[in-house]
Amino acid sequence: MNQADFVESYRGDAKLGLPFAQVGWLTEKWSFRLYYLPYFRERTFPGVRGRLRFAANVDTDNATYEPRLGAFFPSGAARVSYRGENLDVNFGLLSGLSREPRFVAELTTGNVAPRYDLMQSASMDVQWALGGFVIKGEGYARALTSKLIPYGGGGLGADYMFPDALAGADITFAVEYLQDFRPLDAPITLFKYDAFAGVRVAANDSGNTTINTGALVDVTDGTTFGRLDVTHSFGDHFRASLDVNLFLGPQGTLAGSFRRDSYGGAHVAYFF
Repeated sequence: MNQADFVESYRGDAKLGLPFAQVGWLTEKWSFRLYYLPYFRERTFPGVRGRLRFAANVDTDNATYEPRLGAFFPSGAARVSYRGENLDVNFGLLSGLSREPRFVAELTTGNVAPRYDLMQSASMDVQWALGGFVIKGEGYARALTSKLIPYGGGGLGADYMFPDALAGADITFAVEYLQDFRPLDAPITLFKYDAFAGVRVAANDSGNTTINTGALVDVTDGTTFGRLDVTHSFGDHFRASLDVNLFLGPQGTLAGSFRRDSYGGAHVAYFF
C-alpha cells in the first residue's frame, strides 16, 4: 500500500508513509484487515545529481493522474493472513492509484514525467517451513487504467539454514526466481526474468552482527545487481552498517543506465 522511496533505496524496501484508517479482526491464526487511504503520495526519484539515475531525468514536478481528483483520489485495501505452525499465507487486494508510475516523454525538455493510473490489484504469498528449510511463493495480478489492461507476475524461492555452522554463526543460503508478464504500456520494471542467489550469516554475538550478500541476475541479458550488507550493534543504542552495491548491464538497456552508479556507504544510527 505504501509508496516506495526510490531516493532512499532502489530496492523498494524504503517506504513513504501514508495516512490511512484501519479496521480489523484477529484470531489466534487468522487476521482480517480493511484499509481506507484518502490521499496518495508520489514516488520519489533522484535528481540530475542523484543516484541511481535513469538515462532521462524524471520530472516529478509535472506528474499527471488518470482521475481528476489526482493525489486526493482515495484507495481501499484488504488483507487476509493465516499463521499456522509451519505455514504462512497472505492474500491482499488494492483498488486505487497505481504505486508504480508510467513515464510520458516531454518532447520540449527531453525529460520524462510520471503518470499515475487507476489500478486494481490482487496478490498472494505463501511460506512453508520444515526445519531449516523454507519454501516461498508469491504472485500478483493487476488491471491497469480504466481500460483494465491485465498483467501479472510471481516468484518462487527456497532458503536453507545451517545452525551453528561456523564458530557459533548461523548460515542461510537462499535462491529465488522471479518472472513478470507485463505489456509495453504498463509501468516499466527492472525485474522481468531474474534469478537470485544469496547468503546470510548471523554471528549470534553480543552485537548481533549480520552479513548479507547476494546477486540478482537477468537470465536474458546478464544484467546483474549485487549487494553486500554488514550490520553490527554497539551497546544499547548504536548500530553501524556498511553496504556495497554493484550494477552491471549491457548498454542500451534500462538497467544499463546504472553501469556507472555502483556505490558503497557507511552508516551509524542511534536508537532512543
